[in-house]
Amino acid sequence: ASTATAISILSELAGDNVYNNRFITGTLDPSSGAIGMIGGTHYKGLVPLRLKQVREERGDKTPMYFMFPAGNLADLSRDLETDPFGLVDKISCLPVISFPQAYYLSTCGPIITKKIWEHSEEFGAIKLSETMKRIKTNLTYSPLKSFVSNIIN
Repeated sequence: ASTATAISILSELAGDNVYNNRFITGTLDPSSGAIGMIGGTHYKGLVPLRLKQVREERGDKTPMYFMFPAGNLADLSRDLETDPFGLVDKISCLPVISFPQAYYLSTCGPIITKKIWEHSEEFGAIKLSETMKRIKTNLTYSPLKSFVSNIIN
């Protein structure tokens, strides 16, 4: 939840849109910017899957993206072998390793293309640096140096 919270706070300060077809889970290490492992990744992925079903019932065919800690990829892959819901067939499951990557993927536009995904670490570092400058605070990314405490101060 800390990754989602940090994305929400920073996007509000910067005026960046977080697209409503993005869902993210994972802990955030404020000193390194790493996205940490969590439990129940597969079950958390079922939430955006259900929301996709609701949207489709309303005629909305917008793709859905579920971002989760890359460290949970093996666990999620194992759980998907017996998944009766078809999670990976219906939504894009994207492993993320860092806050810049997660922030970029949350704010890059309504569709995540293959090129965007392949360069998300690189583009994320650039976007986060530009975002920090734009909000004109004393926040610095080296990486995410005490992100939350800097916002509060």
